[in-house]
Amino acid sequence: KVTRYGDRVAYGIGFAASGENDFDSRAVSLQASWNSDDNNRSWDAAVAFTRDRIGSVDDPDLDESRRTLAFTAGVTQAISRTDIVQFGLTYSRGRGYYSDPYKRIDRRPEERDQAIAVLRWNHHFESAGVTLRTGWRGYRDSFGIRSHTLGAEWAQPAGAWTITPDLRWTTQNAAWFYFVPVSNA
Repeated sequence: KVTRYGDRVAYGIGFAASGENDFDSRAVSLQASWNSDDNNRSWDAAVAFTRDRIGSVDDPDLDESRRTLAFTAGVTQAISRTDIVQFGLTYSRGRGYYSDPYKRIDRRPEERDQAIAVLRWNHHFESAGVTLRTGWRGYRDSFGIRSHTLGAEWAQPAGAWTITPDLRWTTQNAAWFYFVPVSNA
């Protein structure tokens, strides 16, 4: 990724590549962020395109593809000397092969839309020198999956280190096409 920084703005372009025996991926992304005049608020936006090639070492004839276009936008606001809030949205639209090539009975749809919302709040306790970081993440997709995650972290400085215990609670349902395989063995 290469980023150009200005007074209150930054622009970036990124490239990614991954290669394995049964999977190749290429991606490109564009990102922009800019700050308010008082630097207490920042906005960001990004777009990314990914192209994947899917194969299988078990089936040399398998040669499938998948393409995904994703958009992200967010805002971060300093609401006081010790509090920062952040909100972000991501939407992605994928088309192509989503099945698992190593599971014979795995047949998934060839389209997948995903939406993610994130809300974070960080509060710094000046007298103790610690920061409480809290957040919520909501997710839904066209496979019927819905999930919510709540999290909290306590960032405690300890000399040159920072100790960060965290607590996370997640709920998630299964995709509409999922079933539990039954064996008669």
